[in-house]
Amino acid sequence: MFYTVTLNPALDIFIDAPDFVPGAVNIATGFRRVSGGKGINVARMLNSLGAPCIACGIACGAAGDSLLFGLDDEGMSHDFVRSGGETRTNIKITDTNSGITTDVNQVGAALSQSALDELFARLTERVQKGDTVALCGSLPKGVDDGIYAKWIKQLKSLGANAALDTSKNPLLLGISACPSIIKPNIAELGATMGKQINTAKQALKECRRITDSGVGLVALSLGESGALFVRSGESAFVPGLRVEVRSTTGAGDSLLAGLLFALSKEYDLKSAAAFAVAISAARISTAPGETLEADTIQRLFEEAKLKMAGVELENAFYE
Repeated sequence: MFYTVTLNPALDIFIDAPDFVPGAVNIATGFRRVSGGKGINVARMLNSLGAPCIACGIACGAAGDSLLFGLDDEGMSHDFVRSGGETRTNIKITDTNSGITTDVNQVGAALSQSALDELFARLTERVQKGDTVALCGSLPKGVDDGIYAKWIKQLKSLGANAALDTSKNPLLLGISACPSIIKPNIAELGATMGKQINTAKQALKECRRITDSGVGLVALSLGESGALFVRSGESAFVPGLRVEVRSTTGAGDSLLAGLLFALSKEYDLKSAAAFAVAISAARISTAPGETLEADTIQRLFEEAKLKMAGVELENAFYE
């Protein structure tokens, strides 16, 4: 069983604006409202792949009501604690001609300790040995940076697997708790480690340093260059797949969901890596709110495996 935790969910507003120009009057040709946040995105993708997953988190105010209504409309299983304040609204403006998306994200409501305690109590009542919990996203203001690390340790004591997708100090502290998986992008990893990572050699070194410290697997997103997957004794690099960009929102979340799904099906690391990148590419090439086509996933999966065979890690990216 999978669970995701989103402490800072959002109502995501997607606007299509061809030839978008900042500071000018632009015409919108498309508008969608989607319940979002990294953990929700992971749960949505896992559900679409046929994996049982419950999205957990904290919803606040009228925007929180709308977010939960949206999850109900999708038929997603969820368990959200209600709290004061207002869930954030994020605006994503996509120039449909260039494929470039501009994000305007709110910070999010401050959360009470009682709401956090209630959420984790509900989660630990559900979680059983062998389950996987993905802790995803930024922390709202006022939440201690060490909360993910604390929860990872407690989840591990229950025999559950913990995956972590966050950045900055919460990621650094989370690494010290030795989760099963972390999924930073290359910029987040560099910022967390206090160094700029420009080469495949540097990236591999940092990932191995993290797995040597006790983290089970590092899934490092390289953006359009692909992704690097490292665990003790082995690694896999998958070059980026060329697709028509409909929206980049949720690409990294889809990568994590694809990886979790593949590993639950006992794929080896290379196959799991190829599947994760294929799911991410399929998400990018599909409009927000639309379901991925099985044929598209399979085609991209096969393409990813072929590209893996023809490229060495050292040629992934350069200084």
